[in-house]
Amino acid sequence: MNFDANASFLNPNFKPNIPVGTVLHLEGNDYEIIGVLEKKEENSNYYWREYYLESSFEGIRFLAEYEGHWMFLQEIPFVQLPRPSDTDVSYNETTYQLFNTYKAEIRAAAGVFPIDLSKVKHQQVIEYINPPELLTVEYDNEQTDWFLGKHIEPKTIEAASRNPLLMPHRYGVGAVQPGPVKFAYWEVLKFSVLAAIVLAITQLFFVITAPNSIVLDESFVIQDRDSLATVILSQTGKIIVTPSFELKNGTKNLDFTLNAAVSNSWFETEITLINEKTGEERGFSFGVEFYEGVESGERWAEGETTAEYEMEGVPSGVYHLEITPVREIKYNNSGVSYLALSDFKLKVKRDVPYYASLFFLLILFSLYPLVQYIREYYFESARWRHSDYSPYHSDD
Repeated sequence: MNFDANASFLNPNFKPNIPVGTVLHLEGNDYEIIGVLEKKEENSNYYWREYYLESSFEGIRFLAEYEGHWMFLQEIPFVQLPRPSDTDVSYNETTYQLFNTYKAEIRAAAGVFPIDLSKVKHQQVIEYINPPELLTVEYDNEQTDWFLGKHIEPKTIEAASRNPLLMPHRYGVGAVQPGPVKFAYWEVLKFSVLAAIVLAITQLFFVITAPNSIVLDESFVIQDRDSLATVILSQTGKIIVTPSFELKNGTKNLDFTLNAAVSNSWFETEITLINEKTGEERGFSFGVEFYEGVESGERWAEGETTAEYEMEGVPSGVYHLEITPVREIKYNNSGVSYLALSDFKLKVKRDVPYYASLFFLLILFSLYPLVQYIREYYFESARWRHSDYSPYHSDD
């Protein structure tokens, strides 16, 4: 072991967060912190600490901490000659992406070390990452050392000590910190595409097999509610009671289509579906309106003469409808009032396939990968914020 207390680069006031002599139980072994280095990237304000750990069984290991993010490292056999131009390096069939290149210098030290610190005061460093792992090489004119590290949570280090530790606050995203989500964006996208295909096939099956049967298709004449209608016009006509119709095959939907030849007017119906056996009633209102004209020499139109309404979850049984028509009272050029409509059509279908739910689910399936992509993008962008090789930004 070496420690040159008179080395000019050493700071006698240096007090690391985890003091020399602390014993940490990590990965089934007891490690004693024998030395701590504080290093600095040359020509920058980036500082980090490296803890030298010694175990009677595993030898020397290392803890590195930067902005509250920790890695547990060990020296590995020679990988290749260090080349800053390499965009990636392979080790044990794993590819690591170039993350940083810089020159490191020792700023302060405490404890004893298995190396002569004066000989490694300045070293070139190249870092490659494949989160949660890091592959790094330190080299100078005399030697080259490779290290393999992996992310370790601060709480794991705290739990590894018998005594309370003063842990530094964690900032930002660490170089090899695992992502915030369990599945990567491309995995979620693949799942969503497969789910969308299965959903579309299932929907197509229901479209093909749905009976889409007509249970009512009639035209109705609106009769005045008041006996003196020739004198006093009423917007609301008499209640129309339809013939009975039977709904079969369990609980299905009903689709109502209303058609009325409105012109520059509106028409509305209040409809009540009545189960003739149980007396249960379900009601709703819907209507149509259509207006057109000419303005500044251009013809315009808005509204529709047809409207649809879907009623979900209607069980089997015998039913009839009670329909209350409501129409607009209009006035002619002489100021005489008249009713705008005399008849309308109503068609009711049973077990009609709808595509709205399919579109809604497809949107959900597309939103999930999108949200996942955004989360990954911002997380990875934060990870690479200090890297000169970031695929997420450039210093233009």
